[in-house]
Amino acid sequence: MELREEIMEKDHSRLNKHPQLVTDLKVLNIIIKEIPNFVSISAKQAWTKKIHASSAAIDISTACNLRCVHCYVYRNEKVPYEFNRLSQMSDEEWIARIERLKKEHPHINHVTWVGGEPLMKRELLRKGTTLFKYNWIITNGTLPIPEDFENTTLIISLDGPEEYHDQIRGKDVYSRAKNNIMKTKANVYAHCVINSKNKDSIEKLVEEWIGTNLKGIRFSFHTPEYGVEDPLWLSADERDNIVKQISMLKEKYGNFIWMTKIEIEALKSENQLKVFGDNCLLKNGANISLDNKGDVKKPCVMGPTADCNRCGCTVPPMLYAIAKKNHIPTALNLAKSFC
Repeated sequence: MELREEIMEKDHSRLNKHPQLVTDLKVLNIIIKEIPNFVSISAKQAWTKKIHASSAAIDISTACNLRCVHCYVYRNEKVPYEFNRLSQMSDEEWIARIERLKKEHPHINHVTWVGGEPLMKRELLRKGTTLFKYNWIITNGTLPIPEDFENTTLIISLDGPEEYHDQIRGKDVYSRAKNNIMKTKANVYAHCVINSKNKDSIEKLVEEWIGTNLKGIRFSFHTPEYGVEDPLWLSADERDNIVKQISMLKEKYGNFIWMTKIEIEALKSENQLKVFGDNCLLKNGANISLDNKGDVKKPCVMGPTADCNRCGCTVPPMLYAIAKKNHIPTALNLAKSFC
């Protein structure tokens, strides 16, 4: 019998009076039973690069209803939507490919579903999310948010308050996403990619969402391509100033900032090559990425043109904290997103 069930039998009335305790017990159960398998890396494994992939990122479709200026899928071309959707694998082909992925990498128990816009393949997602214990769906939030997917957390891309978000993603996109978030009962978090356009709007974004049914927000930095002078890219000084701001927001708003202090510190310019580049755990095998044709994409979900040494992805700091620093609060923070 699971820990949560045992305690519920012994003290059912106390659990009814304190519903947060149920969530806490779920988190504890995940930490004890699942986090070692989810990360699948001890510090020794990670830094000798003997890693079993414990997670995957799957581009189930490059079709998308938006054309965001910082998108790594469409940064080199603006493929018309109707043309692009013709190049996708069928649902049946995808399920067969995912089953093969599970056989090839039996340690995988967490999948991040990406695109394009994954919710344009809603029925495939409905099937796919049943195949893994834990799922994240990365979505722009403009399509209706599913509330009946198993084992699934939705992460909405928010690039700042409405003015900044719509500069990046298009007119009225923010209001559409906000409307869907405000009325959903699903498990929903947000992710903000910080760049030169929205760098001054972070606190305003956080203040707007405090007290809503959004459970928390993560931050990352825009990742440019190799050899490109990207106007969205932030200098080391700009990034370090933003890291200070995120740290202050963490002090002020607590767990709503869905990052631990060590993850935030990992984004400092002085830590860049400790966390990213050749030391990135995603690059070194902790994650398997599949492109929209089901082929393995390297070094990670962003593909071969992303400049790893200037990367600002949100995942390497999390894995760095858990694997290199054995940081229990980061593992707890991760587990809470599954509850």
